[in-house]
Amino acid sequence: MANDIKIQWDDNLGEGDIQFDKGDLVREDGLETAMLMSLYTDRQADIDDVLLDSNSDDRRGWWGDLINNTDKDKIGSRLWLLQRATTTENTLFDAKFYIDK
Repeated sequence: MANDIKIQWDDNLGEGDIQFDKGDLVREDGLETAMLMSLYTDRQADIDDVLLDSNSDDRRGWWGDLINNTDKDKIGSRLWLLQRATTTENTLFDAKFYIDK
């Protein structure tokens, strides 16, 4: 029996969405949706992170982390901070760091 709501990734659009089958949510037992959530949900930026908009203090993040008492159990990643970055070795290093952390 499937446990999680499945997110179906669309390579052409570069985004994921839930799917329905005969009126019910499609579900899965695998890790695909968990990985998509881990990578593509915006985790709150750290205090010392450079934000995309220097005129804003929006550090994004999942609202549920506001009540989370541990830094080890945060939702998402900070990959969104690289949205406007130039493709360089440093950017690749930062992406790997954000994925691992």
